[in-house]
Amino acid sequence: AKGQVVSTMEIFSGSANLSKALEKEGFHAGKVDILEKSADDLSDAGLVPLLVDEAVCTNTKYAHLAPPCSSFSSARWPKLRTRGAIKCTT
Repeated sequence: AKGQVVSTMEIFSGSANLSKALEKEGFHAGKVDILEKSADDLSDAGLVPLLVDEAVCTNTKYAHLAPPCSSFSSARWPKLRTRGAIKCTT
């Protein structure tokens, strides 16, 4: 419908820069991150069905998930591993 606000969801939102940019453009942006709200702990199995319900009820059209980097990711800081640590023997 014309004039209807499109809903989005940012999971593991961190600083929520994406949500802030979407809100600036007129979108409704739901933000989920344990650093902002302890209730947003995605290791709690009960939270996932609530997020799905929220997405359905708000007619969410876009969801962005950016989970934290693991220790082996090149995006991780501080570095816990180095590329030179693993040597191929083949």
